[in-house]
Amino acid sequence: MGIGDQSRLAIFSGERRIADQVIYCASRHSRRKGLLDRSQLAVNEGILMEMPDYRKGKAGVVNSIHMLGMRFSIAAAWLNLDSQIVYSVHAKKWRPYYGTSRPSWHILELHPSRLSFLPIGARIRWEIVLPNDGRTTALG
Repeated sequence: MGIGDQSRLAIFSGERRIADQVIYCASRHSRRKGLLDRSQLAVNEGILMEMPDYRKGKAGVVNSIHMLGMRFSIAAAWLNLDSQIVYSVHAKKWRPYYGTSRPSWHILELHPSRLSFLPIGARIRWEIVLPNDGRTTALG
């Protein structure tokens, strides 16, 4: 089973499940929208953004996030090709820029209370949450 844009995911840091209502953002539209239309974020919610091909493995401004228009702060983590965290930060609302000088392929945005589960070097894993019953199925 492949992962598609807007799929619902469960996110694991090591073996610990840290969120189970995470939306996968692979399209330009879903990445651009991100969390901007939300007034709050529950502890188990977030998004996982896949960078478009021309941005994968890049660093700096091209793989940055902004918090302009955001109504709440988040925990943000940049992941390399092996889904290992290369940078994480408490991203505060209304700040113009957060990024890393390390190459990344995905950006994970979660409730700020999850930052302690996102240390540099941790490996992140995700599973698709099956519709209707909440069970997960491993990817790959």
